[in-house]
Amino acid sequence: MAAPIDIASTERARTEALRTLVPHRSRGRAEQLLASLEARTALPDDAVWTIRDDRGLVAAALVVPMPGRTATITVTPPGGRASLHHVADLLEAVVAAVDRWEVDLLQALLSPEHEAIRRAHHRAGFTDLAELITMSTTLRRGRPPCLPPGIRLEHAPNAALAAALAATYEETLDCPGLRGLRKVPDVIKGHRSGGTVYDDLWGCVYDNQRPIGCLLATLAGDMADLAYLGLEPAARGRGIAEPLLKTAMHTARMRGARTMRLAVDTLNTPARRLYARCGFLSRVRHLAVIRPARVSQVGASEPPMSTER
Repeated sequence: MAAPIDIASTERARTEALRTLVPHRSRGRAEQLLASLEARTALPDDAVWTIRDDRGLVAAALVVPMPGRTATITVTPPGGRASLHHVADLLEAVVAAVDRWEVDLLQALLSPEHEAIRRAHHRAGFTDLAELITMSTTLRRGRPPCLPPGIRLEHAPNAALAAALAATYEETLDCPGLRGLRKVPDVIKGHRSGGTVYDDLWGCVYDNQRPIGCLLATLAGDMADLAYLGLEPAARGRGIAEPLLKTAMHTARMRGARTMRLAVDTLNTPARRLYARCGFLSRVRHLAVIRPARVSQVGASEPPMSTER
């Protein structure tokens, strides 16, 4: 008989589930993590799911709604008492629950070397999107770099920003498999959720009066997140991206950030080279997998979402 799948409806059950999802976490730390999640996102009642047998908890899943109509899922990997079948069943239960939320896309970050957890997600309808590299660099004080003549970063309203984003997605090397899954305004909401937005780190890139791209970065404490940096095809290869990024690094440092981080598709070789030239080092790799949570609200002609942080 199949093990029952249940919603973890009490704080005690949710804490127990989090301890399973994050190994070696004490009960006190799990309680703190749960409180932090609920304070930031107002977790729905059906955000935590478990499978139990007569010996207790077998596996757990946590699904967290995010700004921009996405949700991120974490599940106990297969191994020990949690079989591939258990984990796939749990993922399918989560997918069914999220269909009732205002969410268009489910996403998960997996360890690339854990083939069993990848297979469990595939059985639940997820597909591989990209292998992502998280990169970071220490920000140092210094003189601000000079942008090329006529180039400037200027804060822009969402409508102008959406148009600039759409232009930069043409011929993109960054997670092209996301085409048609989200609307650009939802992408902007997702990018804004990383921290505090400042006018001099968030806006369109202009060549004189014409928008040619955008740079989006947020600050949270002493950490700056580069959510997105992109130029339209005609502006690429002109030596604009590197001084633009270095200007953002300098501005973030002047605003109190000590570190800047980002995530980039491993197949986006030009971006990886740019980040390496600017001092970013690779820290960790993840496999991003996705599944539409419902019939997509976006037409196939819509531009893709970028996952760069």
